[in-house]
Amino acid sequence: MMKKPMKNQKPHISPTDIAGIETGKMPPHSNELERALLGALLLERDAIDEVRNILEPECFYNRNHEVIYRAILRLNEQREPIDLFTVADALKRTNELDEIGGNNCLSKLTLEVGSAAHVKYHAQVIFEKYILRRFIQTGHQIFEAGFNEFVDVDETLSIVEQEINKIAMQIAGKMDISHVRQVLPAALDEAYRRIENIRTGKCSGVCSGLIDLDKITNGWQKSNLVILAARPAMGKTAMMLHFAKSAAKAGHASVIFSLEMSNTSLTNRLILSESDILPDRFRSGYMSNDDIVQMERAAGIIEKLPIYIDDNSDVPMGRIRALARALHKQKKCDIVFIDYLQLCREKGTDNRNREQEVSAMSREAKILAKELDVPVILLSQLSRDVEKRQKNGVPQLSDLRDSGAIEQDADIVIFVYRPAYYGVQVEDKHGNQVNTENYGELLVEKHRDGACGRVKFRHNVGMTRIMNYGTCDSSTQDISVSNNFNNVPF
Repeated sequence: MMKKPMKNQKPHISPTDIAGIETGKMPPHSNELERALLGALLLERDAIDEVRNILEPECFYNRNHEVIYRAILRLNEQREPIDLFTVADALKRTNELDEIGGNNCLSKLTLEVGSAAHVKYHAQVIFEKYILRRFIQTGHQIFEAGFNEFVDVDETLSIVEQEINKIAMQIAGKMDISHVRQVLPAALDEAYRRIENIRTGKCSGVCSGLIDLDKITNGWQKSNLVILAARPAMGKTAMMLHFAKSAAKAGHASVIFSLEMSNTSLTNRLILSESDILPDRFRSGYMSNDDIVQMERAAGIIEKLPIYIDDNSDVPMGRIRALARALHKQKKCDIVFIDYLQLCREKGTDNRNREQEVSAMSREAKILAKELDVPVILLSQLSRDVEKRQKNGVPQLSDLRDSGAIEQDADIVIFVYRPAYYGVQVEDKHGNQVNTENYGELLVEKHRDGACGRVKFRHNVGMTRIMNYGTCDSSTQDISVSNNFNNVPF
């Protein structure tokens, strides 16, 4: 039985409704998602930019929702702000406010949504349900034509083919498919920007804070997934903080998702990275007046940096993506750091083994990088096989723990290696022995868009400060290491 239309509300009966009545089924739709999406558009002024290329007004099943969305699109085209009051005023001018239930209807929409974090996903679901209704409508036309003895079969077939082609074109139109000529201007702009940066001595990506590493990568590039991997105690977190602080000092908002350490612990390490205070003295409180002055100076520097930390220890990758998207909309996310992959969790993976789960999360991290068009630095542990190899502990791509998909998804894979940890002796290109006590290397073992190589760095006693390795370049020929280290490819 059809619902009686409300007063001042136009009945919205389509062929899909008729088909639904005849079959005893309701056409595919979701009033809840439509209300959630409209509420998000009223709350977030920029949310319309994410859905306007996905949804047309007729995609909404509910007539009131269609009217409201049409008003929102008009405001957007006129570059007017979009909120509860402007939409109400726009509907009032077209005598449609009372038709949709007045201001009270709009107010209820804003109360049913918390944020616009999933607005694009909601729009895609609404569009899919609209396409399903189009299928039903076309199928109903075929059904009716089949019972019409006087119908022209060829003409009906032509009409049906046209309808199906329209649906196919509509679906294709919502896909982000571009002809290469549309992409070429942006590609050339990027190329000219890189040329200009090289000629002026600038980094085209987000600077890492290590000169030799930037020579190889030219900085962290947009949409790249970078895997920073090592065995425990090698300094993954210390290196991540160095990268995050260097990016922030260059004006890039850094977002850190720490699943292992608290935000206080990370902030303490950031303070230590800007001072010469010994970590033991800092932790114990046995600090001199000079140490206190250094601590306060370092804190003054750190507090001005655009660094944001989330230290939820049991966070699914979906929440990481939602938070990163929200911060990105606020211009507070230029690079993402996740510490570390094996501690992440993914909802709905109870039936998966650990390798499948890690593969899914690695893929999610790559999708996040592409979606936000920012570099994502994902920390990862290495397997224990490293400890067994030739007594030198040099990591290889096969050591990435839990899944080979990590290597597949990554644009860059970097290993943190400290020879002193394994008692390995290091010599420079002149044959002189190097003091490895405060010495480390970053091994760039995969680089999808460039060369691989080895980057040397220095660190302090507690490895709270990472520094460039003098004036040496990142050539793979300037260092040799004993214990068959020369046989390992770089």
